[in-house]
Amino acid sequence: DLNDVARPFMEELMHKTRESVFLGTRSGDHVTILEIVESTKDLKITAPVGTRIPLLAGATGKVFLASIPQERARKLIRPRALRRFTENTITDPALFLEAVEKTRRDGYALDYEEYIPGVRAVAAPIQNGGRKLSAIWVVGFTPSLDADNLRRIAKETRKTAEAVGRRLQERGR
Repeated sequence: DLNDVARPFMEELMHKTRESVFLGTRSGDHVTILEIVESTKDLKITAPVGTRIPLLAGATGKVFLASIPQERARKLIRPRALRRFTENTITDPALFLEAVEKTRRDGYALDYEEYIPGVRAVAAPIQNGGRKLSAIWVVGFTPSLDADNLRRIAKETRKTAEAVGRRLQERGR
């Protein structure tokens, strides 16, 4: 049901951003990709459905950690748990927790080449009336996701996540 509801919104977001759009959910200490709408660009970011991303990597992890109580998030964010993926990976627990708190306030998370070199991402939570949290995220190469474009895409991603959440709640009634 989530995939069916989210797919048209993901397609619209891809057309607005021209970047690949992913849908996923937390599975323990990973995020599992449930659906993808690939960019129409010749060079794009992609991954097969079912791919698992470490929870503490990039924007998606910040979204899922922002959805749980701060004390639980703090327990997951410990020095040995924060693996370095790139030079930009946040490995300081206090800084990672700050990024999670910013995500909680803003309603979206950013990834500035923290998980994959040369790749940026924006993720937002899909609230589903107390059911299992999921997220939608946009991923692209750093040159096309400069600061201005990233802010614009963050707003679009958050709006899309909210729209998917509303549609899921409508269907659940």
